[in-house]
Amino acid sequence: MGLLRKTALAALAVAGCFTAGSCSYQSSASVLPRADQSPPAYVSGLGSGWKPTFNGTFGGSRLNRSVWGTCYPWQSQNGCTNYGNANEYEWYTPSQDKVYGGAVHLIPRRIPTAGKASNGAPKQYAYRSGMITSDPGYRYKYGYLQVTARIPAGSGLWPALWLLPASGQWPPEIDMIEHYGNSLMSTQHLHSPDYATQEAAEPTPALSVGWHTFGLYWSKYQMAWYIDGQRVFDTTHGIPDQDMYFLADLAVYQQGRQNWNALTNSMAVRSVRVWQAGSYPRKGHPLLPG
Repeated sequence: MGLLRKTALAALAVAGCFTAGSCSYQSSASVLPRADQSPPAYVSGLGSGWKPTFNGTFGGSRLNRSVWGTCYPWQSQNGCTNYGNANEYEWYTPSQDKVYGGAVHLIPRRIPTAGKASNGAPKQYAYRSGMITSDPGYRYKYGYLQVTARIPAGSGLWPALWLLPASGQWPPEIDMIEHYGNSLMSTQHLHSPDYATQEAAEPTPALSVGWHTFGLYWSKYQMAWYIDGQRVFDTTHGIPDQDMYFLADLAVYQQGRQNWNALTNSMAVRSVRVWQAGSYPRKGHPLLPG
């Protein structure tokens, strides 16, 4: 697989955006998340004709494994990592996906963990962490995806909300949000087969405090990314035209002697919801203005 998430640090994403000459970049000091405990669902702006098609929530004390995977679909669900990035040092294991309090918590630990190299040989990883995917339970094409989550800060942590193609052929890839370490910036990306990588960055200093909503409007004609109802990125180029599935993971991109707190440095996802319409307009976003 050619799977690769963008490895440029968030602080450098703006320069890369303009260098590529192909991205729609929007930066505004007003795009600052609120530390809401119960952020509103920004679906009221969708209008008529939209129907909910996926309602992923996390009640009880364990994942519904008929809906949620715990590793990439092409790897073992008992353990995996992203071999496409040289600077990933975690081994994902289901033991780090904890369901409680109405959310799934992806918990990083600095514990030597037995895993495998890309050739299948035994390999020890310095860290373990968690991920979830909506494959096998849900794949979709076009609509509005909204994730309610808490994105942690912390030395060496690389949390992400993103989508991959159900076909298993990379690209495309849609990154709703990526965050690096203790940076006060976050990034969005669109990787397309026949178009240069598009990316944007914005100040997001409060993502680890309270709950926030991350939205993705996706149609045949355009895409738009939202944080707490504010549009932070949009494009009409290189849009995927195939089924994709959702992932949330908490990678480790730097090695060190980190001792993370399981409460404050974990990534928590409270809900993953999708609405779809029978048709989508060529122009204009049927959501709140950016």
